[in-house]
Order: sequence, then C-alpha cells, then structure tokens
Amino acid sequence: MSEILRRMGIGFGALVLLAGCGATPSGAASTAPEEPMSIEFEDVREQVAAFMDTEDVLLTQGNFEGFGALTTPDVFWFGPGSGHAVSGRREAVDAVRELFGASDGSTSLCSFCTPAQSVGATGDRRAAWVAEEMPGTRMGPDGTATETAYRVTSFVIRDGDRWLVAAQHWSIGLEGNDALAAGGETPAALNDDVGPGADLLVRSTDEALSSPEALEARISDRPDVFVFGAGLNDRAEGGAAARRYVQAKVGDQAIRISRAGGVRAALAPSGSAGFVACNLDASVIVDGVRTVRTGRGLFVWLLEDDEWRIVQLHISHGSGE
Repeated sequence: MSEILRRMGIGFGALVLLAGCGATPSGAASTAPEEPMSIEFEDVREQVAAFMDTEDVLLTQGNFEGFGALTTPDVFWFGPGSGHAVSGRREAVDAVRELFGASDGSTSLCSFCTPAQSVGATGDRRAAWVAEEMPGTRMGPDGTATETAYRVTSFVIRDGDRWLVAAQHWSIGLEGNDALAAGGETPAALNDDVGPGADLLVRSTDEALSSPEALEARISDRPDVFVFGAGLNDRAEGGAAARRYVQAKVGDQAIRISRAGGVRAALAPSGSAGFVACNLDASVIVDGVRTVRTGRGLFVWLLEDDEWRIVQLHISHGSGE
C-alpha cells in the first residue's frame, strides 16, 4: 500500500535557491528551457516531491520556459479563475507568463513555496498525483506584496528518466461554507480532446456524477486520496475522509453536479492511471431558488483490481484570479 508523503517547508534539490517561503520574486529575465532536473530518490514520492519543488523555483525565478520544459507537449492546464483552460506546452507557458509575469513577460512578479504537500503514486512508479497548498506572494508596481493561498493539483507521468506534468489545476478557495453557490464568471469552454483509451475515464466520470452514492462508490480506499472543494477550507485526505466530504456536501441532493461541455482526458503511458478535466455544472439552491453555477474539475483515476477509482478530485469556482 502506498504511503502519503507530507512535508513542511521546502527541502530538496534546487530549493536551496530560495530562502524559504519569504523569498521575493526574481528580477532576472526568463531564460531558455533546460533539460529538467532528474533527482533520484529511492522513494518514488520523494522523487515527485522534488520535481514539483523545482517547478516552484522556476516560477519564482520567472523562468517560464523552464516551467514548460517540466510539462508534456500536450499538457492540460487550468489556471485560477475562469480565463485559462489550455492544452499544449506553449499555451501553458503563455498562460503562466500572463498570470504571474511582469507586463512585458520577462520577469516573475510572484514567489511560491509549498508548506503542505501530499503525493500518491501508482504501483508501477510511472504516474503520480500531487496536491499542494501553495502560498504565493505577488509584488505590485509600488512594491507592496499581496498574499494568495493557491491550491494546486497535478497529474504527473514518468517519461524515461524524468517526470513531466500531464495535467494541472490551480485555484483559489472561496470564503464561506457555500462556495459553490457564490456568483462568478462562467469558465472558459473546453473542446473535446480524449486520448486513446481515455473514453473509459470519461464514462466513469459521468457515472460517478450521476448520484452522490455513485460518487462515493468510485472513491478509492487509499490513504493518498485527496480532494479540494471550491471553499477555502474544503479539503479531505484519505479515501474515508473523501467519502465523508462527499456525503456532507452532496448527500442530501442540495447540490447536484454534472459535467458541462467538452472534456479533456488522457491515460498515462502505462495505462494504470489517467485524468479527466472538464467544466462542472453545480445545481445549488440560492435564496430558495435552484440555480446553476459552473465551475471546474480535475479528476485523477487509478485502475484498482480492474475497476477505475478516483484518487484525486479538485473542484474550483469560476472566480478568484
């Protein structure tokens, strides 16, 4: 059985470049991408944690091309808020530069660190899922700093001797217990892009969303399951806690969730895990009237005993950039 890797603070590899979470954004210009670092640890979860920490460093340095070198050519990337839902390495780099870079795109205005991180991995050590609670500091034109609590989930795959991000979802949790009921912009629409064999994951996602009971039944029992909901404090770690979270949020049918529009889905090369990214319609009751709010979802699926199970779910609202 896989164990969960939890860490406090930044501790591996290139992270000696940062002086902890208080680091300020780099004023250095973005440089050309280099070969991604390959840091070997006996524990696959430590490998993945070190890899993700490298991403934090590159974003803080303003090395957006370097960030792109850590992704697959067809990476899918959800940015915080409603405006960024992109496929492809170049598109992801451009989105990250637009969100976190200076107006000319040459330097970073943000610094990132990861004081809380959860990592799970497949038994074949060829795919993994990561959940991060990532404080970010953004420097304004007048030198003032703004703090933002980002939540980030990533599906990563092993390509030869290196790890690459295949899908990633950034969000900002909303205040309040009824975050899905809050107003917000409708997220950008997705085009259908389903990789070979991943139609099974799309069908599994639709089946899971058909009822609260179906969603609960699809959640893995593993301790490295992780769920982020739309609210700032909406999080659950471990299969049992994730099922309790689902029961508390949608068990009484007050909230009904369904997939909306196009879908992006792909299997890891090994075929043992994959992801589904889509917009989600949440039917909620606001002031006594049932209303539909559209958010986003990234599901990570794992094949367990010939059954596809959810090991990670990240739901976000269409606001918060």
